[in-house]
Amino acid sequence: MNSGLKQKALTGIFWSLVEKFGNQISQVIIGIILARLLTPDDFGLIGMITVFFAVGEIFIEGGFRQAYVQKKEATDIDASTMFYFNFFSSLIFYLLLYTTAPLIASFYNEPQLILIIKVMGLFIIIRSLSIVQEAKLAKNVDFKKRTKIFTSAFIVSGISAVIAAYSNMGVWSLVIQRIINASFVAIALWIFTDKIKLNSFSLTSLKSMFSFGSWILFQTVLGRFFDNLYQIIIGKFYPAAQVGFYTNAKRFENASSENITSAIGSVAFPVFSRFQNDTKKLKKATKQYMENLLFIILPVMIILMIVSKPFIIIFLTEKWLPMLPYLRLLCIVGILYPINAVSSNALWGLGKSKLNFYYSLVTFTLRIINVFLMYPLGVSYIIIGEIVLRIVIFILKGIAMGNLISFGIKEQFLLILKYIVFGLVLIIVGGLLAIQIETQEIEFVVNIFLLSGIYLLLNYFLNKEHLMSFLLNFKSLYK
Repeated sequence: MNSGLKQKALTGIFWSLVEKFGNQISQVIIGIILARLLTPDDFGLIGMITVFFAVGEIFIEGGFRQAYVQKKEATDIDASTMFYFNFFSSLIFYLLLYTTAPLIASFYNEPQLILIIKVMGLFIIIRSLSIVQEAKLAKNVDFKKRTKIFTSAFIVSGISAVIAAYSNMGVWSLVIQRIINASFVAIALWIFTDKIKLNSFSLTSLKSMFSFGSWILFQTVLGRFFDNLYQIIIGKFYPAAQVGFYTNAKRFENASSENITSAIGSVAFPVFSRFQNDTKKLKKATKQYMENLLFIILPVMIILMIVSKPFIIIFLTEKWLPMLPYLRLLCIVGILYPINAVSSNALWGLGKSKLNFYYSLVTFTLRIINVFLMYPLGVSYIIIGEIVLRIVIFILKGIAMGNLISFGIKEQFLLILKYIVFGLVLIIVGGLLAIQIETQEIEFVVNIFLLSGIYLLLNYFLNKEHLMSFLLNFKSLYK
């Protein structure tokens, strides 16, 4: 990687991480406050319909954002074409949501969902207005501006939700949060980024981007649906409170694993795309991104797993204790998530969106089998099945990575192995501390600081080369 691109990528990662960490901290704080003010049923109602908005968000993008970033010479005509496609797709999807709201509510036997879906659906239309600007910022690796806008939006929408919850608005607090967030982002991007010339629509441009983006569209639409499949099943066959417990556990896992991964992944994809004709450089970049993600995410997930009980009791109150086994198991899912995400970004960078789609089909098939086999046994067993599923996908993608860029299962496993060992050490120490310490507050604080220190020492003595490289890269951001 040449020095200019490396510095640009590092700067992009820095600001993307600032955004994600800022959002993560805000999400945890706001999530704690809302969990105290609202009931598991409130979170459960939103959890039941999250899948429809997750799919809608991907549907209106149409894979065009990634296609625009991946395209070597993107033009104003491409941007204008993408904008009109996004906007009219959002209108179609909202109309679909509006007309099917009664059916969705009937499926869950929750009549109040009808109005919630119709109002919350406006989020999809608002969201469509900002996709092009986001794509242009990503293509230029300009994450500083994005960070300021998205972090501000998250804070403003979070505060709005808390105020609404204090005003006894219940589940509507969560609806308000989603709509205000999308509105703030759209307005800010139109004010503070380069204006888009909305004077053309090209079928040639549409076909060009769709040839790449269509496979991403199919993959991500199905991906979002099946990522939220568990909430659908839990909502159908279990009380709404169980959806709330699962949704909140997933929220705290996402705040760490998926947020950090998407922060680095959003920079990785445009960088990988530049190496699509140089597999040696792509392999090196992929390996670096994967190890950096493991270096950060593994200790966060392990420590969260260890302190999950005192965390819930201290911050969320004991009414949320039923989510404890879900959160602990989801932390394992969170460790596996970045490994597969980096492989997906590398395949996209190579232009192998079709291959990624086929792997997604395998994932979805396994997820359906998992639900069919595990839902009678309980939510915890569904999550255990998800862990097994992700290991299988790691193996399958590892085969492809070995064939395409010579970064196969064996090399990836050796990279991961040392972090698995470090994680096991932390679990043993954390388990011993839990036996010795009776006070939840002391256990929480001691575990966080002691385990963090042990992890750094393990890396200093057994993984010093990467630790120093990581610190040097971080230091270079301030030059």
